Amino acid sequence: MSQTKDTVDTWDMVVVHRAFRREFGRAPGLVRGVADGDRHRSEVVADYLAFITNGLHHHHSAEDEMLWPLLLERVGELNGELVRRMEARSEERRVGKECRSR
Repeated sequence: MSQTKDTVDTWDMVVVHRAFRREFGRAPGLVRGVADGDRHRSEVVADYLAFITNGLHHHHSAEDEMLWPLLLERVGELNGELVRRMEARSEERRVGKECRSR
């Protein structure tokens, strides 16, 4: 995300979100495509899924630290409630991931 004093270019956020949606959308097919007993392929797929899941976690952590506070500051009370709801959803995803990784 690049920014000038008055504007923020969020195109890279669009690209990142599209990439995560695409890759997680492909995940079921990757899992179903592993032949019974193919341990090597199952490890490759598992490693890849762990990689994109970890990437998503780091992406959401970066949003929590850098995006939500700045966005809330910029919109003030005009759309503050919407930003707080979006931030809460992000927190729910983070907590859900932590629970699943135990």
